[in-house]
Amino acid sequence: MIATMAAAAPTLPESTSAERGPLVRLALFAALLAAVAGVAALVGVAVGDRIEIGSTSAGSHGEEMAGSGGEDGASGLAIVSHGEYLAVFTSTRFSRSETDRISFRVLDAEGAPVTDMDEHGGVRMHLIVVRRDFEGYQHLHPTLAADGSWQTDLRLPEAGVYRAFADFERDGEKVVLGTDLFAAGEFDPTPLPPASSVATVDGYDVDGPSIELARRNAEDAGIADRVRFHVRDAGAEELAGAYHLVTVFEAIHDLSQPVAVLAAMRRLAAEDGTVLVMDERVADAFAAPGDEVERLMYTYSILCCLPAGLADTPSAATGTVMRTDTLRRYAEEAGYAGLEVLPIEHEVFRFYRLHP
Repeated sequence: MIATMAAAAPTLPESTSAERGPLVRLALFAALLAAVAGVAALVGVAVGDRIEIGSTSAGSHGEEMAGSGGEDGASGLAIVSHGEYLAVFTSTRFSRSETDRISFRVLDAEGAPVTDMDEHGGVRMHLIVVRRDFEGYQHLHPTLAADGSWQTDLRLPEAGVYRAFADFERDGEKVVLGTDLFAAGEFDPTPLPPASSVATVDGYDVDGPSIELARRNAEDAGIADRVRFHVRDAGAEELAGAYHLVTVFEAIHDLSQPVAVLAAMRRLAAEDGTVLVMDERVADAFAAPGDEVERLMYTYSILCCLPAGLADTPSAATGTVMRTDTLRRYAEEAGYAGLEVLPIEHEVFRFYRLHP
């Protein structure tokens, strides 16, 4: 059974939410609405206990080629996709626990480097690396070098076979290319958890009417047996470490004390848990004139979100236009080890994974 929760709201100081007016109650309830969520189980098989590193096929000029399969393969399984393919120039073999440089190029059908990827949130290339037993997950952002290659430091912490996915967009089209990476040595695969198709969800709020409405909605949807709502402070000590996934959707920017809420969410997450934040997809820095999304978010901020956040003192006064660096600063102040922008594309929302 996998447990998740939707929003972590600490005890509100000085006054109750019922005394704060409709804007604040709306802001608090926005986090609660996200409580109904599904979690998919991962199933796989680990074979053998030792990795033997042998020869690999080479591409032109002795370069090791990424992936296997053809153009019609699934995303991340093929070296060719949409007429482009991924070539890895540094070896796909790594020494475990040592930092090395991985460098690759995305080549078009003519063999020329492709560098004009679309930019989202200041990032044009994502490199996802995870071991075959789903351990050692890393999400990196390679940078473009002068020779047209994408480069980043990579450290494979343990022996095993890893899968690397180069993830980018070009002219609005999603492309994912994959290759295997090898770290030699004794390999003891981590057993996967039992498969489950059911997630247990707990939603918390200190506002009674909001919880009653959420409970009725869960009953109407036929999921009240596994989606539960509680009138209580989610920062309570006895809840520490209780959840595999802690989420808050489109609410951090509304809160007067976002750092306190993020800290409570970090305490709720289990040792191997994940904290997921969804908020507005605004530009990384102010620029005039802003695009349509930026202008819309400033309108929301002036009319609703910023006044709601200012209803309590002290207040961070964030407003709807919460940029990535602002959330990163809040996360650091709340004690998180890091923040990453997930490669989930949406016109108005951005997804963040916070590392407890």
